[in-house]
Amino acid sequence: MKNLTNLFILLFFFNLLSCKENRPKQEKIDKSKTSYSIDFKQEQLECTGEKYSSNKCIDKNKKLSISFDKSSIVFIHNNRKYIHELNNLNSDLGYETFLFKNNDDKIILIDNFLENGHLFLVYYVNKNSIKFLGKNEIINTTEENDAYNFKIKKTDSKVDIFLNSQLGNFSFDLEKAINLNTDNSSKATLNISFLNDNIRTPDKITNKLIFTKDKLGKLIINTDILDYIQKNTTDSNNSYSMSLSKYVTQLIINYYDNGSTEWGEEDLFKIIGYAADTTDPLFKKYWKNNLEKWNNGQEGYILGFCNVAYHDQIWTKLTNNFKENKYYNLPNLEEMVWYGSDFDKVGAS
Repeated sequence: MKNLTNLFILLFFFNLLSCKENRPKQEKIDKSKTSYSIDFKQEQLECTGEKYSSNKCIDKNKKLSISFDKSSIVFIHNNRKYIHELNNLNSDLGYETFLFKNNDDKIILIDNFLENGHLFLVYYVNKNSIKFLGKNEIINTTEENDAYNFKIKKTDSKVDIFLNSQLGNFSFDLEKAINLNTDNSSKATLNISFLNDNIRTPDKITNKLIFTKDKLGKLIINTDILDYIQKNTTDSNNSYSMSLSKYVTQLIINYYDNGSTEWGEEDLFKIIGYAADTTDPLFKKYWKNNLEKWNNGQEGYILGFCNVAYHDQIWTKLTNNFKENKYYNLPNLEEMVWYGSDFDKVGAS
C-alpha cells in the first residue's frame, strides 16, 4: 500500500512538470512601443477688440496672453515673451482664436477665414516653450458651415485635430515643430507694486519701458503697462496717462521739427495709435471732473494735438495709416480719431 501511494505521488509531480514545459511562453511587452494618449479640453479665452478681429486674448488664469498685429503674433507665457513673425496675419474676412488644455500643456488654434475655407495656425505650449506645429488650409465644399465640434488628442508625438464631420481632421508631428524665439530684450510683464512705487516719477515708466526696440531695432510695445494705465487712472490719479501723452507728443515734435531719427514714421504712427488708444479715452472721460489735474483740458490727449498742431504734416497720413492697419485692432482708436478731429486751438471740444 505504501509503495502504491509513493507511485501516485511520483506520477502527480511528473504530470505537473510536463504541464509547465508545454505551457506557451508569454511574450515580453516592449514598454517603449506602448502609445500614450491625452485629450485636450477647450478653455474659454477673454478677448478684446472686434469679435472676429481681436487684438489680444487671455486665458482664464491670466498666465497666457496672445496679442496680434499686422505682421506677428506675440505670446506671453509664464512671464516669457515669444514672437512669431508672419508675412501677413490678418485675414480680410477675420480670424478667431481657440485654446485647448490638458494640465500644463496647451494647444492654440488660430482660424483665419478664407473665401472658400479656413487657414489654421496651430501652436503647442508647455511649461518651457511654445512651438509652432504648422498651418493647414481646409477648403469648404459647401456654402453652409457646420459648428465646430473640436476633438484634439496627442498620441506620443502626433497631434490630431478634428473639427467637424464636414471639414474633417488634420495632424501634426511635434518632432517637426518649430520653437518660437523668446524675446528677452524687455521684460514681458511688470510687477504691479513696481508701477505703484513709481507713480511719483511716471517718466521712468512712460519714457523708458513702454516703447522699446529688440536687438534688430524692431518696435516692441509693452501692452501690460498700457492696460495698467487704462485700469488705474482716475480723475485725480492721472500721472501715468499725462506723462505718456507728454512723451508721445514730444516724439512728434522731435520727428517733424527737430529731425529726430529715433523712430521711423511707420513706427511713430504705431506708437501714436497705441498711446492714444490708452490716453485719449481717459482724457475724454475725466478732464471735466478735475480741471486742475487735467490742466483745464489743455493736456493729456494725443490725437487732438496731432490734429491741431500738426494737421498739415501728419493728420491725413496718420489717419490713413490707421485705416490701412485696421486701427491695429485697438478697441478705442477709431472713436478717438473722430474725437480728436473736433479739437481746435482752444482745446477739447
